[in-house]
Amino acid sequence: MSAADLELPLMSMDVADLTQLLRTHEVNVVVNCLGVLQDGPGSDTSAVHRDFVARLLEAIRDSHRAIRLVHISIPGSADQDRTAFSATKRKAERLIAASGIAHAILRPGFVIAPSAYGGSAMLRALAALPVDLPADEAATPFQPVAVEDIAATIAWLATRDIDDEAVRSVTWDLMQKQPVSLGGVIAQFRWSFGTAKQFRIASPSFLIDLGARLGDLTNRLGWMPPMR
Repeated sequence: MSAADLELPLMSMDVADLTQLLRTHEVNVVVNCLGVLQDGPGSDTSAVHRDFVARLLEAIRDSHRAIRLVHISIPGSADQDRTAFSATKRKAERLIAASGIAHAILRPGFVIAPSAYGGSAMLRALAALPVDLPADEAATPFQPVAVEDIAATIAWLATRDIDDEAVRSVTWDLMQKQPVSLGGVIAQFRWSFGTAKQFRIASPSFLIDLGARLGDLTNRLGWMPPMR
């Protein structure tokens, strides 16, 4: 962390605290990339995705500053949402769209970054292990995006005038135009790890399902494994 970095308990801050934070630091752009994959001990999708955004929007209004909110969401539409993660992310989008605040909702595909987290950690684990996904799973269409591209988009938005109507209220998908396969992404990780030529066994679908269910169970016990 640099001298300009702050480590704050944002989730426990109320509207007044957030408002004061925005005023004290004369904030012009807020990037909200908070997210949790599942409900569990210490993880509440509604609290993180919806309730915090509601407080943040109120704080931006109360600050009386010209602030652009850049919100990191997920691809797709409400009729495709099947999990608490996606449903609460979509509720946050609706709150932002109705707020009248200058905003950009970014919907990245699968994020490729130097650090491993979330689904990225699972794919890296699969790339490191001598196991192949079932053929139908490996053929699943995938649209990744580099974290550097997300950062570049945010940096570009930060340079735009707050009154520029072209970007005052936008929702953009950020992902590779031509989809690749899930297996193709894992193969690229294998080349970078040096495991591309190692012997692998095919994993039956029921083992993948079992692993996901066990991952969900351990998540409820407080551990967050990559496969859940």
